[in-house]
Amino acid sequence: MNQPNISVSSQSLCCTLERLVFLARRFGGHRGVDSRPRICAWWEVAALLSFAIHGLAAHAAPAPVASSEVPAPLRFCLATLEHDHAWWTMDHIRETPGVELVGVFDRQEHLREKARKRLTNSVPLFDDPEKMLKAVKPDALIVTAPNNEHRDLVEPAARHRIHCLVQKPMATTAADARAMQKAAAAAGITLMVNYYPLWQPARHELLTRAKAGEIGEVQQMTVVNGMQGPKDMNVLTPDYRKWLYDPERNGGHVMGDQVTYGLDYVLWVMGRPESVVATITPIKKHEEGIDDLATLTLSYPRGQATVIASWAWPHPRGELFCAGSRGSLTLRDKDIVRRNSPERFNLPVEETVIQPAAAIPPERKHGIAYFAHVLRNKLPVEEPHSAELNVLVCEVVDAARESAGTGRRIKLKPSSSLQP
Repeated sequence: MNQPNISVSSQSLCCTLERLVFLARRFGGHRGVDSRPRICAWWEVAALLSFAIHGLAAHAAPAPVASSEVPAPLRFCLATLEHDHAWWTMDHIRETPGVELVGVFDRQEHLREKARKRLTNSVPLFDDPEKMLKAVKPDALIVTAPNNEHRDLVEPAARHRIHCLVQKPMATTAADARAMQKAAAAAGITLMVNYYPLWQPARHELLTRAKAGEIGEVQQMTVVNGMQGPKDMNVLTPDYRKWLYDPERNGGHVMGDQVTYGLDYVLWVMGRPESVVATITPIKKHEEGIDDLATLTLSYPRGQATVIASWAWPHPRGELFCAGSRGSLTLRDKDIVRRNSPERFNLPVEETVIQPAAAIPPERKHGIAYFAHVLRNKLPVEEPHSAELNVLVCEVVDAARESAGTGRRIKLKPSSSLQP
């Protein structure tokens, strides 16, 4: 039982009582130094008496007890296991406080067996996504499937009002992306698209600074993303490599992979372009006829952006540059280099190296931590991971494919992200 907490304000109450005694003496005709009675107003005594009574009642009440109730953990399901990101996503779920994995779906027995060896027996495995959603009733579905399966997994989840996180890209076509956004909006669920490089502090901070206008109006961006190619990386599983080289399942070889990173960054900072010109070139002459080098130029009324992506370079390479009306920002390893525009042409350019904060907030450690943070606190998804921006990413990829196939500049239509 809680004991009355009266000791904290006993001193102030004693002072009040002493004041009451003093006033009572004055009210009763106590003479001052001038030998004349000084009568206290009756309402002054009444007010202080009321204060004392209420003070005693309040401080005699039990002290408030902090709530020890712990919110129920968020229940996440995973679909599927063909994407190599699925395996470290499981690790991220396990290490995120207040989140638990309650189900895994994949149609292939050898992948379910691989998961069975990795997970505890308490996590059920399913060969049908609908059965999983009905059986475990999760709070959210994490989609780590081939790109062309995203819509088929998100729409049923939306019907069950289950939040969804999908690995980039949102879909292989703008039509599928719009359908996913429409389903999420109708169900009132959160739909997030995960771009894991944005959890790197320097990259995210550079883009945030550019978006906020630190270098003035952004007039030009260059994003370079690439590596040796999935077959030459020697770290990807055969299941992952197989669908990455399938243009229908991946959405266009390098166009469905490395290109989408650069587009997400550019569209976040500079918005919707007027038109796009693209070239796609086979470099390594893979037996599947893979187009492994792509260059996109996005045109704006007062600017331009270039996205270069490849599966054919001798090593991984990533560059990010933003030029504005008052200066520029460049990504240099884990730092940001800011150069300000000099007042006159012949003056030296001031250069500042910006080091992002060493401590990463827990909710920005990775996509799972951020998604849990958004759901738990009922927050909107940050723009580069939002469904709206990623519908635009898919629209630009569609236009780029058309441009590469026809050799023409393709004008983007007005935004229609919520139309079927």
